[in-house]
Amino acid sequence: MMTGNTGRTMFATRDSIAGSKFVFVKMAGKIPQCRVPIGMRVLNPFTNKAKVYQGDLVEYKIDGTGYLLKLFKLAKAITAQDTTIYIANDGFSHRPETGNVIMKAPATFATTGAASAISAVTATTYLGANVYTATIEANALGTASAGDYLVEAVEAGSGKLMLVQNPNSFIAEDFVFEWGQSSGENDFDGAVYNITPVLHEVAWKDKMTGYPAFLNAINKSKVTGWFEL
Repeated sequence: MMTGNTGRTMFATRDSIAGSKFVFVKMAGKIPQCRVPIGMRVLNPFTNKAKVYQGDLVEYKIDGTGYLLKLFKLAKAITAQDTTIYIANDGFSHRPETGNVIMKAPATFATTGAASAISAVTATTYLGANVYTATIEANALGTASAGDYLVEAVEAGSGKLMLVQNPNSFIAEDFVFEWGQSSGENDFDGAVYNITPVLHEVAWKDKMTGYPAFLNAINKSKVTGWFEL
């Protein structure tokens, strides 16, 4: 609600949840969560009610900024000629958005690949399941199998790195991005998002939004089925 001397404006939003799940392993005798001393301004936020979820990974920087590790799971295999790709929409998946620059999840953080910008996104169904369809350029990503992950890239083109190079902390709880992103300090038509991530947590792999193979390189846990930072 906003008020002034001559009138009043009231606004509200609504949302729905797909259910609930506990992503972090509940350790006996564990101390409270260890949060970074200052939050981070999200440099690549979602927009318009898209979400991040408990246990999602971020790249936190000590200057108070950082990136979300966006993961998009393919619901259908793609060929090099495809211009429409199908991405999972199960209530706990990241939502692709127009303007996202995506690439196949690389084998390692240092592995480069081909990347393409998404030009349109639609919510629909495929084989009875909810999915997002995203439009890309032909011959932009190469081939991939159903169940493979896509990630954000630094920019479109060939020989590109993924955007997040140092995932080092977790999102503590689900968070909704209600509005579009502000383009700068003088943009008053968008939002600036700040999140305080947590360190030194252990998550169930199968409850995380996604677990591409490159995360194995930074997993500190020796317990099968757990992921630790």
